[in-house]
Amino acid sequence: MTDPSVPPGHAAPSDGGAGAASPPAEPALDGGVDGPEVAPLSRLEPDPTASRRRRIPGWVPWVVGLMTVMLLGGAVAASAAVRVDEVLFSPGSVRSTADRVKISGATSYPIDGDVLFATVSVRQATLFDTLFRRPWDDTLRFTPIEEVYPDGDKEAVDAANESAMDDSKTVASVVALRHLGKEVTFTGDGVAIVDVSTDLPADGLLQPGDLLVGADGRRLQLTDDLHAALDDKEPGGEVTLSVIRGGAKPKDGNHSADASATDDDDEGRGGDAGGEDPKPGTEEESITVPLAAAEDGRAIMGVNVADYNLDVVLPMDITFDSGEVTGPSAGLAWTLAIIDELTPEDMTNGKRLAATGTIGPDGEVGAVGGLPQKTAAVRRSGAKLFLVPDGLPEGDLAEARELADGEVELVEVATLDEAVDAIEDFVGA
Repeated sequence: MTDPSVPPGHAAPSDGGAGAASPPAEPALDGGVDGPEVAPLSRLEPDPTASRRRRIPGWVPWVVGLMTVMLLGGAVAASAAVRVDEVLFSPGSVRSTADRVKISGATSYPIDGDVLFATVSVRQATLFDTLFRRPWDDTLRFTPIEEVYPDGDKEAVDAANESAMDDSKTVASVVALRHLGKEVTFTGDGVAIVDVSTDLPADGLLQPGDLLVGADGRRLQLTDDLHAALDDKEPGGEVTLSVIRGGAKPKDGNHSADASATDDDDEGRGGDAGGEDPKPGTEEESITVPLAAAEDGRAIMGVNVADYNLDVVLPMDITFDSGEVTGPSAGLAWTLAIIDELTPEDMTNGKRLAATGTIGPDGEVGAVGGLPQKTAAVRRSGAKLFLVPDGLPEGDLAEARELADGEVELVEVATLDEAVDAIEDFVGA
């Protein structure tokens, strides 16, 4: 019997032997007609969405953050090294005078309290200061560098400040001892001619830089000696002077005259004894100068004079340790410290107070700069009284009082006596 016919395209049923029909083909992936078997796409290449599902390792944000911090830190550090054309004034230190003033050769007394002097930190500002500190710190002051260091000569300004500190110590010693009734002696090497007025008797006879060492046979050490020699003179008379031509002008051109005076009036105080000509000499010349009448009737020559090589002889030794601090603004504090140490009663009565201001030969308290910055420093020190010079700019005083914030009392004083009275009121309160 024959097999039934098989429709075209189909294999006959088989038991697995040769000639058995192939299994039906899998449908096409696109749902089309049957065709040869094709492997799924997922088996041939990665799924393009797989990378989107990958997680970023946990350490990556830390590395990025660290690099950002390092970059910012490097930028800030670099800004601190870039200098700008401004000088930065900021609160400095507040220093004790009790352990910085030493007196020997006289009886001194222990000090329970203390007079402090405040300082201002001064340096050239940096880009960091201007960008990051200026907006947030109201104790800072920025000043154009040319206003602080004229002609860019920082060394000259520093040297002047060192000299001013030395002078403040000398004047403080003199004023304090005079306040206590102690004897102070001044010595000098003559009277320097600073200036000669035209159309007055000395014109053409004396010149700037001349050194007067005698008058009518009396030796001259100080300007006071010259004034004494002229006191008994009448206008129309004359005085015979011993003069060293150019003796008040050293060969190196530096001036040596100190606190100046004049035989005409008080103008010209603080002038120097220099002059272009004549050159320094050593021989004395005798010169007779006629005397004219001043407006008040005194007999005058018509010169402005100064003490030459002024020195002070104290009845005791007083030494100061100012450290690296320069400038004259500790003068009042030095004076008060000397008085306190030489007074049996404790002037400060165990309390700490601060003071700033120059001190003059007559005990006058002079103006200083940087009051707001000093006030901020005093407040940080814990002192409750701050003596400051009278007559400072109202803007500085207002800013200083704002920085004091009620924690420090600012008291303006014009003289040493006022400062002492203010301390007595403070310690007695």
